[in-house]
Amino acid sequence: MSDVSPILLESVKKLFDMWFYADKEVKKIYKKVKNGTATFSEMKLFSERAGAILSSALRATLTADKLPDGKLYQNIAEKVITPMLKQNHELITEVCGYVGDDINKAARIGTKAVTAPFNSDKAKTVAQIASNSNGVANGSKAAQLVENATMSMVDDFIRANLDFQKLLGNNPQIIRIYHAGKNKCDFCNSLQYSGEYKGAGMPWNIFQRHRDCKCTLIYSPQKGKYQDPWSKKEMDSYTDIVSEQRKYLTELDKMSPAERKTVRNARARELRRSQYSPEEWERRKAEESLVRRQKNEGKEYRKLTESRILEEQARQNEKRLIQYKNLEKVERIKKETAKIKAEYINQNISKKAIIKQEAGYKVAKHKEEVKCAEWIKKKFGGEIYLLKEINKDNIKTPDYRWNGKLWEHKSASSINSISQQVRKGIKQIWKNPGGIIVELRNEHGMQLSEIFETVENRVKRKKMNQSIDVIIKEEDEIIGIIRSK
Repeated sequence: MSDVSPILLESVKKLFDMWFYADKEVKKIYKKVKNGTATFSEMKLFSERAGAILSSALRATLTADKLPDGKLYQNIAEKVITPMLKQNHELITEVCGYVGDDINKAARIGTKAVTAPFNSDKAKTVAQIASNSNGVANGSKAAQLVENATMSMVDDFIRANLDFQKLLGNNPQIIRIYHAGKNKCDFCNSLQYSGEYKGAGMPWNIFQRHRDCKCTLIYSPQKGKYQDPWSKKEMDSYTDIVSEQRKYLTELDKMSPAERKTVRNARARELRRSQYSPEEWERRKAEESLVRRQKNEGKEYRKLTESRILEEQARQNEKRLIQYKNLEKVERIKKETAKIKAEYINQNISKKAIIKQEAGYKVAKHKEEVKCAEWIKKKFGGEIYLLKEINKDNIKTPDYRWNGKLWEHKSASSINSISQQVRKGIKQIWKNPGGIIVELRNEHGMQLSEIFETVENRVKRKKMNQSIDVIIKEEDEIIGIIRSK
């Protein structure tokens, strides 16, 4: 009996990637991470979404009709569930790392956040329970464990950083927040804590998490400090700040009115400057200087205005030149497309148009590929051979062999995805290249010039001995055909 684990794993990965990167909450979290505004709430929510989506992908894949004898054996469970949990660990560790770095930076600690290793024992336990219950059924113990194991990855990260900060001699703080749902949990309620992290002196189960546990763990790299808003000195208490202010006021009383005004203005400038980074401060100074010049020197202001008008005219001229070049490119590719279309039709005019399938090819799983093959037959003719997704050596294969050459079918909905799909397609047909068929889902109103330029640039990067054709289509219409030189 052949091992179905690689096929099942690939299926789970596809479903997970499709659902995970389309998830609205995940997109929001990635945006906050990029902007540096993500917090522990985002870390927790990110792990919840990753766990829930993985659980759903496993439920959709590990069904009786896809398993040998309709059973989920332990070796299959380990080969499918463990790699996916490891992938979740990498995703969560990456997000936690960025958030941890921001936390350390805010606390003025010069070290990067440390990462926690993958808990392979927990992953093995999840796989074992899933095989014992014959799957990851909805609401099952195994499904809850998949989500729980993913959420505990954030806890492992927090624990690793608490231990690291303790080792550095800091006084890290830890907070465990209990979120009471419909059913109260005495276990979680008893573990609520807020205070200094004491390492081995902490309750042994402070990081424990039962099935369906929604508790939040938060840590601060070191004990909170107070800062005098004027002198920017860090102090241990608010009382110290008041003392510092009184000292300053006493010194002011001893000064003359002129001296007092000079000192106050200097402090005001310093406070204002402290609110901006050095680069932002220099930019603001330049802007203020420009405004002063415009107000006080009308002649210079008029010159500056004229200069801006000339700059705007130059930009508009450059824009018109780019538009003209884009039109030329579109017209050129349209002419080349007509020639290449005629070439394909002439090559196949004496051949019988036919579609064949490799033994074991599953039509139901490849509806889009079969539909595209019918389109090739209708448009150009020739002998089209549908290839299985994975060959006997367990290597991913192209979609077709058309007239003896390898072809790949790809879908794309943005400029970036066009570039990525063409790159992947070239890699798959490398041994005996024929070409790639890119099916557009033009939901974002991409311009033809952008599409053609992206494909040309991507094809030029791959140095091949033979030329390849990239056929770009939308629904049943050919948008263009680009041939590598």
